Amino acid sequence: MKMTASMLMRDLEKGRPVKVSSDFSFFGAFIGLIIVLLYSFILFAIMKDPSTEFNKLALPLIFYFIILGLTIYQFIFVSKVFLVGNKLLIKKIFRKKETVLLNQIQNISTFRLKNTKYTIVSYKLDNGLESKALILNSNSVLFGKQETLEDLLEYAKVKQK
Repeated sequence: MKMTASMLMRDLEKGRPVKVSSDFSFFGAFIGLIIVLLYSFILFAIMKDPSTEFNKLALPLIFYFIILGLTIYQFIFVSKVFLVGNKLLIKKIFRKKETVLLNQIQNISTFRLKNTKYTIVSYKLDNGLESKALILNSNSVLFGKQETLEDLLEYAKVKQK
């Protein structure tokens, strides 16, 4: 069942959790890891061949390290996120759940790569440390509607006042 914008806003008003991340966020991180591992084996096999010249390996090695860095970043920050009232419930892959009040959010930045919208939310925890959450949304919309994470957060902040 597709959620409409009005249904989401009603859920927010009633304090029900609204999922703002894709169902495949964690799955995508593990797929990225598998790709990096496969690419590692292929690259190692090519490097093992004595006839391989280094100048032919430069571009594949650069590409490998870029993909490796992006995969590590994704494993550290990818999150399942729910919006409940004036709080974000954030669960990262290898960390415990965090509860962040909307007023603790310092910055929201987004970029799109094909059909996936990546949202990076920077926030300050109660202990004063800063952290980030990477939120993935397919087709840059939530559940087939036109409301983005920024719109939902803005609506929640207005309702909070």
